Amino acid sequence: MDGRREGEELEVHVSRLAFAAAVVLATAAGRADAQRYRVLAASESGQRSVIEFRPCIPAEGSGCGAWIDREAVPDTISRLMPATGALFGPGDSVWIDHGAIRIRDAKRRTKIIQDRRGAATTLTLAPMRDYAFVVLQSPDMQSSTVVMVDLSTRSVIASCPMPGRVSAIAVVR
Repeated sequence: MDGRREGEELEVHVSRLAFAAAVVLATAAGRADAQRYRVLAASESGQRSVIEFRPCIPAEGSGCGAWIDREAVPDTISRLMPATGALFGPGDSVWIDHGAIRIRDAKRRTKIIQDRRGAATTLTLAPMRDYAFVVLQSPDMQSSTVVMVDLSTRSVIASCPMPGRVSAIAVVR
């Protein structure tokens, strides 16, 4: 074999490796962006805040949690409607019952999440239906906490305390 043929084979392998690396990077970038959720929280007075949620992913390091990203323009004309239940898969559902979050799977097993920060009042689902965002109203009714619930593990994974009383929430892009 001449050196030329070996060079061509090496070039093919390097090209395939570069293509595979580009695919992996593009996929990883998509996943990082997909792991960021923005939730619009509206108070009864019309004040709106955008909360950013980032679930903790052990392999990716820090940058996880929840915080108020920005205050949105107050709006008293259009109202977000509160919701107390949703379906997130074939036979799977999440709903609010007497201040608790209930999650039922297709096998009819139910998990109840009762949070000490307050009673659940309204919820919304992430677009991929893998997370629920729930408003917890404090017992004194002066503040709220918006929590992120992982529907696969059936647990609260992030929370953001809010000043005032949040009446409805919606996921925004």
